[in-house]
Amino acid sequence: MRLFAALAALGKPLVTVVFAGRPLSLAALSKQSDALLYAWHGGVGGPEGWRICSLARPSLRGGSRSRCPAMAPRPP
Repeated sequence: MRLFAALAALGKPLVTVVFAGRPLSLAALSKQSDALLYAWHGGVGGPEGWRICSLARPSLRGGSRSRCPAMAPRPP
C-alpha cells in the first residue's frame, strides 16, 4: 500500500488493474484511484491480454483497434 499511496500522491490520473481469483476488499484502492478495473484471474496469458487491450494496439487481423473478446459463464 505504501507504493500505491506514493503513486497517488503524484497527482496524476491513476488507473488500477487488480488481477485476482477471489473477491477482495478494495475500498482504500477505489478511493485513491481514478479508475479501478477488477480482472478475474485469466491464467498465465491474462495480464498480457489485458495489457494489449488497454493500450489499444492494432489487432492481429490488421484492424485499427484492438478487440477484447468476452464470454459470460454458462450455467451448468
